[in-house]
Amino acid sequence: MEEPDEEGNAFAIPDLWKPSFFEHLQIETGFLQTGKWDALNYGIDLGEEFYSEGDDIFQTSHCLELALPDLSSFQYGPFETPATVEWSSLYGSTEDSTEDAELVEEDPWSDVNLFNQSDRPLKFKSWETFYDKEFKHPQTAYVSEGEPLAFDAALRLHRHGNENTLNKCNGRVVKSTPMLRGLVLLGLGRESQLFRYIESEKTFEPCIEDGRMSGYTPQSIASLTATFISYGDKTRSIRQFVNDVYSSNISCPTLISLVKAFSTVLSTLESQFGDLSISSNGFLRLQSLFHGPGLIISGLSEVIAKIGGGGCDEELLSTLYDFVQGFEHTDTWLRPVMYEILARGSKPWLESVGYWLGLNKNPAFGGQNPCHNFVTTRKESRKGEGGKEFDEVQYEFLPDLMPCFIGEDDAKVIFETGRALRLLKVHSPEHPLANSQILYPADNSTLDWQFSWQDIENVQRKASLYQSRLMEAIRSFHHSESSHEHLIVDPQASDEEDSASRDASQPHIAELITEIPILEEVPKNLDSLSQTVMKCSTSTNEIAEAENTSFAPPLSLVSLLSFNPIISTQALLVNQACLRLLFKEHKLRLHLSLQHRYNLFGDGVFASRLSHALFDPDLQSAERRKGHSRSGVSGLKLGSRDTWPPASSELRLALMGILNESYYDAELSQAAPSFGNELPGGLSFAIREMAEDEFQQCMDPDSIAALDFLRLQYRPPSPIDAVITRSCMEKYDLLFKLLLHGTRMIFVVNQLFRLATENFTCSPRTSIICRRFKLEAHHFVSAICTYFFDGVKSNWGVFSQRLDDIEKRLDKHEIIERQGLHDLCGFHEEILDRLMFALLLRQRQAQVMNLLEEIFSTILSFARHSRSESAAPRAEIDAKVESLYEKFRKKVKVFVNVCRGLSERHGPGGGSSRYDEHGGAFSKEDMSEDRGNTLGQLLLKLEMSGYYAKSKK
Repeated sequence: MEEPDEEGNAFAIPDLWKPSFFEHLQIETGFLQTGKWDALNYGIDLGEEFYSEGDDIFQTSHCLELALPDLSSFQYGPFETPATVEWSSLYGSTEDSTEDAELVEEDPWSDVNLFNQSDRPLKFKSWETFYDKEFKHPQTAYVSEGEPLAFDAALRLHRHGNENTLNKCNGRVVKSTPMLRGLVLLGLGRESQLFRYIESEKTFEPCIEDGRMSGYTPQSIASLTATFISYGDKTRSIRQFVNDVYSSNISCPTLISLVKAFSTVLSTLESQFGDLSISSNGFLRLQSLFHGPGLIISGLSEVIAKIGGGGCDEELLSTLYDFVQGFEHTDTWLRPVMYEILARGSKPWLESVGYWLGLNKNPAFGGQNPCHNFVTTRKESRKGEGGKEFDEVQYEFLPDLMPCFIGEDDAKVIFETGRALRLLKVHSPEHPLANSQILYPADNSTLDWQFSWQDIENVQRKASLYQSRLMEAIRSFHHSESSHEHLIVDPQASDEEDSASRDASQPHIAELITEIPILEEVPKNLDSLSQTVMKCSTSTNEIAEAENTSFAPPLSLVSLLSFNPIISTQALLVNQACLRLLFKEHKLRLHLSLQHRYNLFGDGVFASRLSHALFDPDLQSAERRKGHSRSGVSGLKLGSRDTWPPASSELRLALMGILNESYYDAELSQAAPSFGNELPGGLSFAIREMAEDEFQQCMDPDSIAALDFLRLQYRPPSPIDAVITRSCMEKYDLLFKLLLHGTRMIFVVNQLFRLATENFTCSPRTSIICRRFKLEAHHFVSAICTYFFDGVKSNWGVFSQRLDDIEKRLDKHEIIERQGLHDLCGFHEEILDRLMFALLLRQRQAQVMNLLEEIFSTILSFARHSRSESAAPRAEIDAKVESLYEKFRKKVKVFVNVCRGLSERHGPGGGSSRYDEHGGAFSKEDMSEDRGNTLGQLLLKLEMSGYYAKSKK
């Protein structure tokens, strides 16, 4: 119907409503209704039997029409049973469906009286037929827009000439519902009527090789089936891996946690897709729905291939972390699932680390802490006060057994904090940090992965609040402690006594600790992994867009941002408590001062008395002689006697009272009564254990090693031994031996000037050489010893200054950052290393020290000739003296040249201190231009004018 053209009418187009040519052709001839046009259009030769009048290829004109009652004659009453619909006609020809008769489903609506039986053909109701009852809908001219049976007919008739080719090309039609249901079960790794699992080949195979759905070619069905077979094989392998781990004797907590995560993922996918119902045209829909779960299954299969079935926790976590990091820039929507699996796998190890740090109770997997592979323990037998032996547990750190996502510095902080905490628990079990009964109000993990900026900020806020609340509790603990006399608790005390004392003295501290929110409360009955899997498997596009716009932190920083706030806070609190324990309760400063006063000859009274007791020839000999009684002050008179070494009784008599008198006469003795009559650490003289060749050198009284058998014995008590370690005591022993050599040389060269003339007869030229020898020897020894003692004084002064600063901060209850038990121990060792370098005792300076000992030996040989009376000829004496002098000058010249070369190098460790940038032993103000190398000062003292450098010989 054409309407008149009107201005502004957008539909005023000529012939817009003109019917199509095919509509007239359909009405007049019924050509399209018979399906003959479809066959001609696609080049299908239907044959004569297919062009018979009334033939309906699609067979749908009568069976699907609605049997609605006539409204004009309709009466209320029960419906009659409608005619049974031939449902088999919807699923292909009779010969194709007879073999799969068991797969044909029964019509669930066949027995329901919903339709009124009528002999009239069913009609499709539409608005066109409502206005015009004679209107007939046109048939489509495209097979792709037709019903699946049209495609099946074209496929079946494509090769109608060859019967074998016909069956192979068409395949056998299977109903869509069982086919799609079988594919769903196949993707979940389960068998069905259409697919079975071949155990020998570890794969699925279809029960009907040429089975297909109506409307699809066998090739398309085979392609989809191959994809789902791949998913099913992987799901089956994952389930088998889970069962193998559960049935084995593997005790790796990380692997068990990963297996639980895999099982959770599989159960979530089964619950989500197990009851999935797909309509008959849901072939592509099913493929789209299973794309996300298929990638999740493939990811889990790759994880299993990477981690294998063995290895320690750290190796598994490192491998898993590297694998998950690969998803950071690939499958964006799959990233949350992999992050959640990483968090689940890391949970046992993080719980174990939390227990090591004192953040939570012992993990549920046992008290042996199998995740603590990075910490090993060994027992050492040592003597305590009173000479009693006991076993002490020592902890050793294995950095190679840390996961790769934990940095080297953080790993050291974790180990040192845990070790310091155990020291605190032994020596101060009432401390809030060591009190397990009030520290853990909830049994939850405190270290966990946080993958969003919001969660990371929450961790930082909780760490700050945890620090403030716990510091308040610690201050309350010290306040209540100062109100009465503090008693050091015996480590062997019973748990009942500890709990009773805690309940009596700290009821209010428990109230403060329970308010600490660092222990996260995870909502119960909420599986985050299941929610993540369900979300990622159904809305991949939305997740990908959200991930691209959320700006989440990279995985390489997530571990640092997630764990560092809690770890650093706990380390700060534990280190603060240990420093207070050492300085205030166990008087660490007193023990360090003892090492400086005696091992480093920092006490002038001790050095003077020891020098006289060992070398003074005017003292009475302590040697036992027949017919002579010993009385008064005795000495060893080294250099004035022929017999050596002295007996043990003689040694005790000569050195008796030197340590006690010098210790109690000093101002530091005010703190001494707590140790009773015994000196701190059992300080006393002792005999050094030596090898046979070293002992032979001690037999010569004129040798530089004549006093090497003498040493100071000191056993640092616990917990002082955490700072004054065994290696530190070995360095103190080397320093004491060298400084004792220097003290002896000072006494020898001073004695040379007391001799107005030599005891031997020599020529005037030799006499001049002797006086020159005395002067040069005195100058050399004085310069060397002054350099040694100045080096001790300057380095120990820096150490003392830092100790004073720590004590002041502790008195003011201020936070001491970057100063913990480990830092203090390293601080102490750094000082000793610098002293060893300044005093030429490092291993790389061994040749220089040997040269210095040769010079000292030459001086001692000259001193022996000066003291002794010789009846040898003058010429022989002159030759001997000149030989010693030339040897002395030659050695000194070489020594000066070597020192000049060494002065151009950096100090210990290449001139950089381990603590110079973190407030440690040597800050930038303490470092001079020589970067720790003070040999330049020694050169100035030895020859400011270049005397030895100008000499020709």
